[in-house]
Amino acid sequence: MSETRTFNHTAAALLAFDAGAAKRAQAWDTVETNADVDAAELADAHALRAVQEAFHRDTAEINSLANCYRVDLGFMRRMAASSAPAALVPHQADPDDADDQADAPAPR
Repeated sequence: MSETRTFNHTAAALLAFDAGAAKRAQAWDTVETNADVDAAELADAHALRAVQEAFHRDTAEINSLANCYRVDLGFMRRMAASSAPAALVPHQADPDDADDQADAPAPR
């Protein structure tokens, strides 16, 4: 009998991502300088990265961190749609994930 996978960490991270969406949108709406653009892009990247890292926590036994960094928001939303959010707890990078770059394609 197979076990059903849950995406509790991803669901919680998506709640945090969505809660910060208005603030990130406001940052884009008020862009005036290149530094403002850089800051808005960085905020977007960090918000997405947090969801991808949560997705990795939910799939670590079958998925590398490098592969989770390739997953888009829409896919993670679909996977977490029926999962109850886990408690929002900041996650520290796992030192054992250092070898996950082996899954990344080689530079050309």
